Amino acid sequence: MSTPGSDGSTPLIRGRKPELAVVEESFSALRRGGSAVLVFEGPPGVGKSRLLREVSTRAGRYGIRAVAGTVLEGQRTCPFAVLLSALAEGEESVLAGRLARQLVATPGSPQWALHEVAAAIETAAADGPLTVVIDDLQWAHSETLAGLRCLVDGLRRSPVLWVLAVSTGWAPPLVAETLAWLEANGARRVRLGALPGPAVTQILFDVVGEPAGPVLIELTEQADGNPPWWRRSCTACWRNSACTRSTAR
Repeated sequence: MSTPGSDGSTPLIRGRKPELAVVEESFSALRRGGSAVLVFEGPPGVGKSRLLREVSTRAGRYGIRAVAGTVLEGQRTCPFAVLLSALAEGEESVLAGRLARQLVATPGSPQWALHEVAAAIETAAADGPLTVVIDDLQWAHSETLAGLRCLVDGLRRSPVLWVLAVSTGWAPPLVAETLAWLEANGARRVRLGALPGPAVTQILFDVVGEPAGPVLIELTEQADGNPPWWRRSCTACWRNSACTRSTAR
């Protein structure tokens, strides 16, 4: 879960030290020239996307190139769309936008698209370590999943870190099979649960600037550690001055 930093702009993460330690281990392997796959799993709203953003941020701090994309539900009919958009967009793009658009417009040539994606990643990694971040993998097209397996397997000797996020309870069998294959081939699967109580208390303080009162604490307990739900509740409660200790009965 992220919160405003002391300057009001830099986000902080609370309660995810074990997960961030795994991220740091993966970066260490990447800097040594190795490849790695890291998968975050958990229910919607638990904080997977925030962790992925933190991965990209930390990669930048270490001078590691990072590209990121999110699978959209409608992309189930478009093979490799998330990989193409991740590689072609943003300041760290590794694939020419014109070529990416051409590949998207030619859905009948998945092998050509896969070849171009692999070549782009391999070329970029030859210049230095690369991190590829993909969110919401549960929506991925079947050929995207097959292509991902081919890329991970074919680029083992390149310094590439794959960081994936999947919402549990939504993943179809092909996604589950892909995750099982990745794990069997060395991927680390990290299952995110609800934030621990002390982290929730700290985040509440970060958001409202003072200790939380009983009303807000009760609301967060009802949310069962789901950050977006209780953050909205926290904001509404704070606006009504119902979240501080001054309201305690």
